[in-house]
Amino acid sequence: MSRTSVRATGTHRGRDLLEPAPEPARPAPVPEPPVPSRWSRAGIEEIVDQVRRLHNDRDPGSRYFGRSWATPGSAGARMILRHLATLPGESWLDRWSLFDAATIGRAWQDVGWPDRNTGENVKLAAGLGHLLILDVIRPSYAWQHRRGINVYPSLGRHRDPDGYAMVVGKAGELFGQRAAADHLVLMLGKVQAHTGKSVRQVSAADLLSADQALAELAVPSLHRRSLEHLWRLLAELGWLRHESLVWPSSRTRTAQLSPEQIVDLHQVASPHREVFIEYLKQRRPALDYSTYRSLGVKLLTHFWCDIARHHPGLASFALSRQIADGWKRRLLAGSDGELRVSRLNELFVVRAFYLDMAQWALEDSYWAQWAAPSPVSRAEVAGYGKLRRSQVSRTQHRTRQIAPLLPQLLARADLDRRACRALLETATAAGPGATVRVDGEPWTVRQANPDSPIRIQSGERARNLTREEDAAFWTWAIVEILRLTGMRCEELLELTHLSIVPYRVPDTGEEIPLLHISPSKTDQERLLVAGPELVHALSAVIHRVRGGRQAMPLTQRWDPGEHRLGAPLPHLICRPHGPELRPVTATTLITLLRRLAQRADLTVNGEPISFTSHDFRRIFATEALASGLPPHIVQVLLGHKNIATTQIYAAVYPEDVIRHHRTWISQRRLTRPSQEYRQPTPAEWEEFEGHFVKRKVSLGTCGRAYGTNCHHEHACVRCALLHLDPAQTERLREIIANLHDRVAEAENNNWLGEVEGLKISLNAAELKLQQAVNQPTASTINLGLPGRRKTDR
Repeated sequence: MSRTSVRATGTHRGRDLLEPAPEPARPAPVPEPPVPSRWSRAGIEEIVDQVRRLHNDRDPGSRYFGRSWATPGSAGARMILRHLATLPGESWLDRWSLFDAATIGRAWQDVGWPDRNTGENVKLAAGLGHLLILDVIRPSYAWQHRRGINVYPSLGRHRDPDGYAMVVGKAGELFGQRAAADHLVLMLGKVQAHTGKSVRQVSAADLLSADQALAELAVPSLHRRSLEHLWRLLAELGWLRHESLVWPSSRTRTAQLSPEQIVDLHQVASPHREVFIEYLKQRRPALDYSTYRSLGVKLLTHFWCDIARHHPGLASFALSRQIADGWKRRLLAGSDGELRVSRLNELFVVRAFYLDMAQWALEDSYWAQWAAPSPVSRAEVAGYGKLRRSQVSRTQHRTRQIAPLLPQLLARADLDRRACRALLETATAAGPGATVRVDGEPWTVRQANPDSPIRIQSGERARNLTREEDAAFWTWAIVEILRLTGMRCEELLELTHLSIVPYRVPDTGEEIPLLHISPSKTDQERLLVAGPELVHALSAVIHRVRGGRQAMPLTQRWDPGEHRLGAPLPHLICRPHGPELRPVTATTLITLLRRLAQRADLTVNGEPISFTSHDFRRIFATEALASGLPPHIVQVLLGHKNIATTQIYAAVYPEDVIRHHRTWISQRRLTRPSQEYRQPTPAEWEEFEGHFVKRKVSLGTCGRAYGTNCHHEHACVRCALLHLDPAQTERLREIIANLHDRVAEAENNNWLGEVEGLKISLNAAELKLQQAVNQPTASTINLGLPGRRKTDR
């Protein structure tokens, strides 16, 4: 078996097979030397005098002007410093570190001032704020956690007014939400208070140290997201110096692993460790990362580690029949005792491993010492075809079951979108504190600030209308694009604004939008014609993502297959994630589709059923084949390398129909003269484009394919290929009225043959009028199609 013909696939256990061991933890950030404090060794009265000057120069216009600033801090600062002076240490920072550790998790005013009154509490708080701003003390993150310190903005303005103003301006530009900008400023103040730095001095190590400290305090990652936003902001301003401008501390994103790292995760002992490392290095150039890593997992987890655990001390890869049979029994016996296709994939991988070593041994002496007979014979993998056919049969049966449920799913998605949007608009118009009725029940509208989500509450029940409307819209958009294009999940998530490619007919100037699908699984790109329904969905998505901006925002997508962060691109399928947009992940897409099926209450034989992204792909192929589209055209639309793969998707066509059709296509191509396989001449190309120009008729456009005749002898009102122009609706009504008159005349004169023909035309015309009335109102939609840059020739 050729080593290049093996392609690892998913297994029935999913994630536990792809991730056999925990990912290596992110290394702790390297601490930087502390910044010296100007007032760390100053006298008490000198510091108090500086506190007094700072209070007199305060900014009364700040909206953070609170109790700490309203009260002079000199008295409170003197009280704090006198208490710190009783502690051991050479500087105020040394003494504060002792006080900091002693007051974590408790009221710090209880230490040193046991008999304080309310007025002294105010003085102490004011003094603490002034000492923080002057960098006399540097509290730890644990000490600052859950303490209502309200001087962080003033701290930033005092240490670097220009830098702080740039941060605030950039925060509003990047995130556009007041709440997000406030959280970012507060997090920046905590970092500055702990490090004693100005905003321009904050480094990558400071942010990573802050994230690690907050993680040790069990602060949820959602609340630590301000550090990620701060990282991005400082990188945009050019103040951050790091090997990566992307926040590297995500717990869910791991970089690509080298062959050494993959093998070491499984703790393979030498000398076999070096063999597997070298084997993965040889296979790596021909494989994408996900296949390459899956190959290592299958070889190590399901093969060698299992053998080494049951038979330790093996010196070579030559396995006795007893050892090989024991391993295969443990591998092939699933949890339910059935033989699975995924189990046979491991046999293919192991057989390829042994055959590769035997082949390479003829060219490289290194492999000669390790070459051994394969424990997996050809006969043992011969059952793959039978299992694969049974799996295809089950897939086709599922497609036949769920295809009739698609209209119900589409109707539910559109209903949810309209209902959620109407409810959100009603609550927004009512305003916070107002009462709205949902299904006859009163709910109270809640909104913390103008930038926060709109919620409604009834007793202990609460609903986030902003989030519900967003989820309903994206569910509808995803379902529409998937069913109209048949693209893969990965291809959908990689769509960008640049994927909409305009094509202009030279003679008429008509602009036709094409959807460019980037290479994914088969490394083949393709173009699809965007029909009216797809254009409607894409225009709604673009309008949603743009959100009133002049240009599409740029986002970076994490590729879970390649474990790589993509370049900034104007992705179409992206949702708000905090104050910024992020591309939708495959997990989110699966969740949205599952919840939609639950709301639609889809059942087959009494059992609830859900839709996956690939179900839409199979239904698209099935409907295309059923409508008469040739299989080789469907193959191109789906991006399959082999038409046999397209056959699997034909859930309603018998196998012999497709087989004979393929034979007919092959014979037709063989009988064609070789002169046809050449570049078209200008005259031929002009004739081809002229065909599309001549398809324009009085009621709209004829949709017949190139090179085909009109089967209805230009009786367009009867033809199913007529695309009615909404502007010609009145003309169609006149035709219908005229047909009614002609039918009445024919009946009066007993022209029975004429009556039958006129009624056929009348029924077809009325059907087209009904379709025109039901479709959305035609209007010019600006898709913002990217133009081509003009270059000098």
